[in-house]
Amino acid sequence: MDAKTQQIARFRYGLIRPLVLEALPRGELTRRAEEIASRHYDIPVSKRHAVSVDTLLKWARRYRNGGSDALVPKPRKDRGQYRVITAQIADQIERLKREDPHWTGATLLRELALSSGKAPVSAATLYRYLRQLGLTAQKLPPGIPVHPLRNKWHTNFICDEDREVLTQWPRSNDKSLWQKVTVLGHGNLPAKIALFRYGLIVPLVLETGLSPGEFARRARVIASREYDFPYSNRTSISVETLREWVHRYRQGGFDGLVPKPRNDRGRYRVITAQIADQIERLKREDPYGSGAALVRELTLSSGQDSLGMSASTVYRFLKQRGLTAQKMPPGTPLQPLRNRWRIEFISDEDRKVLTQWRRSKDKNLWQKAVTVLENGKLPPEEIAQKVERPLDCLRDWIKAFNSHGIAGLNPPRKPRSLGKWQATFDQKRRRILEILHAGPRSYQINRSNWNHSSLALTYRREYGEAMSPSTVSRIIRKSGYTMKKARRVLCSPDPEYREKVDLLLHTLQNLKPGELFFFVDELGPLRVKRYGGRAFVPKTQSYAIPQKQKDRGSITLAGALNAVTNQVTWVYGHSKDTSRMIELIEVLFNQHTSASTLYITWDAASWHRSTPLLEWLDTFNRETASSKEGPLIHFVPLPASSQFLDVIEAVFSGMKKAVIHHSDYRSEQEMKIAISRHFLERNQYFLSNPRRAGKKIWDIDFFADSEVIRAGDCRKW
Repeated sequence: MDAKTQQIARFRYGLIRPLVLEALPRGELTRRAEEIASRHYDIPVSKRHAVSVDTLLKWARRYRNGGSDALVPKPRKDRGQYRVITAQIADQIERLKREDPHWTGATLLRELALSSGKAPVSAATLYRYLRQLGLTAQKLPPGIPVHPLRNKWHTNFICDEDREVLTQWPRSNDKSLWQKVTVLGHGNLPAKIALFRYGLIVPLVLETGLSPGEFARRARVIASREYDFPYSNRTSISVETLREWVHRYRQGGFDGLVPKPRNDRGRYRVITAQIADQIERLKREDPYGSGAALVRELTLSSGQDSLGMSASTVYRFLKQRGLTAQKMPPGTPLQPLRNRWRIEFISDEDRKVLTQWRRSKDKNLWQKAVTVLENGKLPPEEIAQKVERPLDCLRDWIKAFNSHGIAGLNPPRKPRSLGKWQATFDQKRRRILEILHAGPRSYQINRSNWNHSSLALTYRREYGEAMSPSTVSRIIRKSGYTMKKARRVLCSPDPEYREKVDLLLHTLQNLKPGELFFFVDELGPLRVKRYGGRAFVPKTQSYAIPQKQKDRGSITLAGALNAVTNQVTWVYGHSKDTSRMIELIEVLFNQHTSASTLYITWDAASWHRSTPLLEWLDTFNRETASSKEGPLIHFVPLPASSQFLDVIEAVFSGMKKAVIHHSDYRSEQEMKIAISRHFLERNQYFLSNPRRAGKKIWDIDFFADSEVIRAGDCRKW
């Protein structure tokens, strides 16, 4: 396969990659093919810029049946017949070649050009013709001196059984097997790796003029999947690595994707000069110590958890220095030194603790105590047999005790770090909640409500990751939701749910200077009565409140949460109606006269979309635009039955937990004073601490991560 056909095959593979990497239904396969065919490409060795759907499906079918080799262009049907070499030119070529068998193709072309005025054929056509007639240097008649042949350097034939065995060798840990496969040219290892890398970055390099946002989105989609890397145990790739491969491809073409050898080959990055001297000293003290034993000795002496050094690295270093057991100089003692097996000193305090360990029921502590206390009485082999532990383990305990005392035998456990696992779980949880709130019909599932199986199926379709119903159940349960409690609305029936959520996020994330965004909602009516809640009470005392209480009144309030400053504005009233909303909007207008636009979002309550409110807003905006004083007001409605998306609900929940639960106010005025004081303290806190600090009930920056809003995951705050 020459470079031209390789380039054509790689281009075809890059186009059909989304069609062959996954098992797709017929409809999805056709849809993806139509999407690919709608774009324009720079087709190699061709002046065309478009590919039809039928051609894409034909290439995909060829790839499934014959692999990447089936994408190579087929040869011409008249191959072997030379249309440009007439009988006259053929006689002239044969005559010139027989006159001087060692003439090259370029020399023959010059002769033909001198005799006819121009070269009638190309050099490649001329060489193929000579090869067919047996007039190349390899097929000259006997008696004509020729150059040495190189055929002995080529593999003549590889049968199917041998090829199957050779395919397994590169994945083994035996370096010699991998080297033999490389020498035989099995699969051309660098080219296979480069082709795999090219297949990943095809969506990033085939199209010109991709915006940075679209480029980053495609890279994240590619990085979110798992792949079978050639000659590697890895299954995932990072976005930064994809960016690096794209940069290499743009700088050096396909050759830029070929893996390069290490520049520091033969040098040890983890073995410094100090560690090298220490290894050599330990090896000379105990010539028969293994590489693993040396690594443990170095780790104990350094006081670190790990040096990042493997036993194989130490063995290669010793072999390079000539310090292996086979290459030790004459006169080296045949038995290792025994001093390292001895306890140097045991203090009275340590002996007291070890005696307690020996009497305890903890077998691990008993083994360590016996190893140390019996060290001067019994040889190491008998101690190992007594405590049922290997000699290497005993030597580690002795080294640790000599270096750090009793603390070295019982080091504190490392704190468990969730790390990457926790980040992955949080991402899955947000995605599951987003699917849960959208409803099954938004994902073309013919159900009226969700179950675990349908949620898992939708997750696999949307994100291309494995997800089981049991994992869905665990994620929902840990998120504080249950499918049995009717008091929690888990999905919205709004058919435009996703469009409205996208509009909300787009508006919130693209605020310009002078624009403000408010979450608005009402709370109440709240009865003025004695409320229950959590409280500290004696164990012997019962905690109860009367079911029927005297009516002391009730309050209703409307609030607005500023998404930019986290400040709350609130007004009290007697009911939830349009007039109360107009009053709150006027308060916001008067508070922010220097702003250019105020965006207001609220739920789908009837008074939030009433005709009088909309007519009042149109008149108000016209007057504001004509006077050019104050901001314009725009509504961003939330989907129906999606109160979980209104972030001010979390603020109200925190307020109720702080000043309503376990309260017993005597009048409406007393309750209003407590609520107002709570909001004033909250606003002052965010003025003094614009960033998140501590874990107070309002110290949560809901707007730093848009995925929190998209998943509706703000109830717990």
